[in-house]
Amino acid sequence: MKLDLSCPIELRGYVLSYSGGTPCASVRLYNLSNRRIASFEAIAKWKCSGSERGVAMPFSAERLRAGAENGFKISLTCDRLPDADQLDIVFTLVRFEDGCDDWRAGEGVVVDVAPIGPISLENLEMLKSAAGSDAVCFPEQDSVTWRCVCGRVNHESEENCARCRRSRKTALSFTPERVREACPPAASHESEEAVIEEMRKSYLSQRSGLMRRTLAMAIAALALTVLLVMQYRPNAVNASAEIISVYSQSLPQEE
Repeated sequence: MKLDLSCPIELRGYVLSYSGGTPCASVRLYNLSNRRIASFEAIAKWKCSGSERGVAMPFSAERLRAGAENGFKISLTCDRLPDADQLDIVFTLVRFEDGCDDWRAGEGVVVDVAPIGPISLENLEMLKSAAGSDAVCFPEQDSVTWRCVCGRVNHESEENCARCRRSRKTALSFTPERVREACPPAASHESEEAVIEEMRKSYLSQRSGLMRRTLAMAIAALALTVLLVMQYRPNAVNASAEIISVYSQSLPQEE
């Protein structure tokens, strides 16, 4: 994807839906500048990955009042390519609320930007712990650009990320090796299972002990009752002894 690094608006992502056979996109944008954006002109490039057909549709967005260094959303539709499933936006003109110094395409460096590479959930969690919650990838650098941990690609002459404002030195320090040293992996899945199994055994042991104590108290109460009965009904001794024997046999055995 071609990216004009001087453009004050950044495409952050989009969600596609289909209404009556027409693709609709909820587009997330970000104002990289420290000035409020009033409007912009751009070209929406829709593409169908299956047929590789595409269509370019110029459009404009007015009365935005997009805050400085903040995100905002727009909605787009494409009735000329019903099976479109991809979208790119090329910005051509950006106007600011202060009325001065409009941005126009062609004033900055244009570079090819590759998609962010995959990262495992474990590595992403460690990276976020070390670099911050907005981190999405490990940093990269070549002769022309450097990619910040927030995902933004910046020109090699820039000392701070255009999006998150991290310094280049700080961003590039979050290498996989250093992140793993700073944030060792969490305990393995097997260790977690061992802890759970130990807790289960402890629970069963406590429950078994409670049952034994409860039955012991019941037998003691029964024995006291037998002694009282014996004073008045000696013939009940044998029957009472049998009952005590049955209760004793029902006690849980020690493991």
